[in-house]
Amino acid sequence: MIGFYRPGALWLLVVLVCLFVWMRRKGRGSAVRFPFVFWGADIPPGLPLWYRIVSLLRDAALWGMLSLMVLILSGPYLVERKQVVVSDPPTIVIALDVSPSMGAMDIPGKQRFQVARDVIREFVRSYPHMAVGLVLFGKEAMLEVPPTIDVEYFLERLEAVRLFSLGDGTALGMGVGISLLHLSRVNASFRAVVILTDGKNTTGEILPETAAEMAKDLDIPVFTVGVGSDLPVSLDVIDPSTGTRYAGVLEEGYDEETLRRMAEMSGGQFFSGYTPTSLHRIFQYIGATATADVRRELAVRVVSLHGGLLRMALLCAALWFLLHYAVLGEVL
Repeated sequence: MIGFYRPGALWLLVVLVCLFVWMRRKGRGSAVRFPFVFWGADIPPGLPLWYRIVSLLRDAALWGMLSLMVLILSGPYLVERKQVVVSDPPTIVIALDVSPSMGAMDIPGKQRFQVARDVIREFVRSYPHMAVGLVLFGKEAMLEVPPTIDVEYFLERLEAVRLFSLGDGTALGMGVGISLLHLSRVNASFRAVVILTDGKNTTGEILPETAAEMAKDLDIPVFTVGVGSDLPVSLDVIDPSTGTRYAGVLEEGYDEETLRRMAEMSGGQFFSGYTPTSLHRIFQYIGATATADVRRELAVRVVSLHGGLLRMALLCAALWFLLHYAVLGEVL
């Protein structure tokens, strides 16, 4: 919102308009003379077109300068208001399955992995004040991004993630375990793990149920999201380490029973994400849950605008001086 410290000074704009109209009607033939040729004054009809255009530009610069000086005199300012998080930001670690089965295409031409990455990208952009981390799991599990509010850094690392990068397998329990390890060190108003997977636990030193018990002990809920359908779908994935392409039909879906049990044991919830729309809604719900207890305050910032207007006024004055004396060669 724009305001003025001295709004009464804006009445001088009315005076300027009246002066402009009077000068246009009076012209140079009047007994009262001005040391400038104002916009609208008599210009001999024989003058070339460029002279007329330059004269108009010169006079526009003069009136612009006078108008800007009136605005500066009125003391303009801009009021900026925004919500500021005053409590510790909620923290979520997303455990993303990068096993080969995430290359299945429930949607023609788009892998489950690509859909999941798009949803994560939008989620992170929608909650810039939420700390979000990223854990990847396949045959092994690793921390890709520690919990951070640096949205650009997170998205940069997310774009670098490649399917099949951690081998052929699904270490579901390990993915949750590593997520809990890093969340346990965080002080936050809300902490949670979000699992995105389309498979069953096939490897790893930590069983999914053991990871869920750990989450319960740490008071960290685990939200489990089963990705894709249980119908046969086409699979197309490239091993980044060898360049070998694998294509075929995937007939198995995720282990709903295990995912439900993990969510219930830890105090979280299970979701089934068959489509991009359903995944978006799931993450919207999780985001709303995470930010429900966040304390915010309204921060007000007042920015003075006179500096920018003064620079514009000086630019108009310089333009008038250049056109009046250097281009048109006027002496008065």
